[in-house]
Amino acid sequence: MKRPSCRERSGEVVELRATRALYRLSLPGLLLILFGVQSLNMTQGILKLTGRFSPGLILAVSIAGWVTLAVAVACLPFSNRLRFGSLALFAFAAMALPTLTLVIFRWRTGIPLDVHDGMFQTELVTGNLLQGHEPYGTDFTRTELMRWFHYTPEGAAIPHHYIYYPMVVLIGVPVYLLERAAGLTVDLRPMLLVAAALAFAVILKLPFNWRARYILAVLLVLDPFFWWMEGRNDILWLMPVILAALLALEGRWPIASWALGLASALKFFAWPFAAMMAVALVFRWRRGLLTRNAMLVGVVGLLLPLALTVTPFLVWNAGAFWRDTVGWLLENPPGFPIYGFGLGEALLLTNVVSSPSAAFPFALVQAAIALPLGLFGLFRVAKDPTVGGVLGPAAVVLAVVVLCGRFTNDNYLAAAVFLLVLAITARKQEKASAPVQLRKAA
Repeated sequence: MKRPSCRERSGEVVELRATRALYRLSLPGLLLILFGVQSLNMTQGILKLTGRFSPGLILAVSIAGWVTLAVAVACLPFSNRLRFGSLALFAFAAMALPTLTLVIFRWRTGIPLDVHDGMFQTELVTGNLLQGHEPYGTDFTRTELMRWFHYTPEGAAIPHHYIYYPMVVLIGVPVYLLERAAGLTVDLRPMLLVAAALAFAVILKLPFNWRARYILAVLLVLDPFFWWMEGRNDILWLMPVILAALLALEGRWPIASWALGLASALKFFAWPFAAMMAVALVFRWRRGLLTRNAMLVGVVGLLLPLALTVTPFLVWNAGAFWRDTVGWLLENPPGFPIYGFGLGEALLLTNVVSSPSAAFPFALVQAAIALPLGLFGLFRVAKDPTVGGVLGPAAVVLAVVVLCGRFTNDNYLAAAVFLLVLAITARKQEKASAPVQLRKAA
């Protein structure tokens, strides 16, 4: 049998390397194009629908988006600096630039184009708080909210409640004061863009391979379901969760716990992560992986941010705080329509429930599924107090809560998908690094 020549073997090696390189680029490239095209189409459509911007401005924003997308795709085969630099440039053109276009328009005119009603409510109650009025118990039907938003009977409860936690209001205070001092109409969306930039930077620091970090970055800053232009505030609690993952992977568990405590003070979606982290801290201490003081500092960090920010408002008006953040959701129906991509919409489409305003015990369904999964997750964390062990069960519990609710907002779904991918990636990284750590120990 004739042996292959050196030239043939060299050609086979080159072909194999090219195939492997193409495989490594395929998923990041596919997600970049998929989410990038969707984001560009959505943002350009929104700018056109407002009817407030000149064709020339819309064309300029569009060209910036499509050109930077092409650059990001072209840079994928090259160095990490080019890959992530071009991705950051595209994210600015596709997400930040259209958002800033709306913000600057509002600064100049006072007209809140395409603003999420929750963001508008936050701006109103932040101003009220600075004037000495409590944010909870606000009747938004007597405010500017009703000038710009219309609610159907199914959603009649929305303008009577402020559902966000005090930390959301408190971190908006500096932005509110700066914009007022500059003589601008208040718009808190720049705060979200800063948080997104910080989260992007944290993702780049994660100890994952470039493909995993690239996918996470795309899922966070380019998923159109996060509705950056509207000002949906998921990034406020997602950013500290990502930071907590980085810190824990670096072995800084107490500081990571404080980051998760901040996330828990911003939204209850972070509570499963805090619960899993508390168990991980205890069992890492019991295994000698943490000192007793480090464990206690971590546990305090998980609880203190929520306690410090909620307690003053409970003292101020506990009834109003309860009704706004929890009580109205426990009513059946809560004055909020069934919609979204979860169980509620499925029941509506199959005629199990008769209308979007129909009563159904969604909270019981969520509890019946999420609580057993949560308990199982806590036992798993006790056996495996790692970063993946914390993130995985918590992300699953969150996904159940999101999917089995009365409404499944698309941004909730985007957050759940992102965190599931983060959990899976962290688990793979820890498994891959375990043999290396064992060899170092030997």
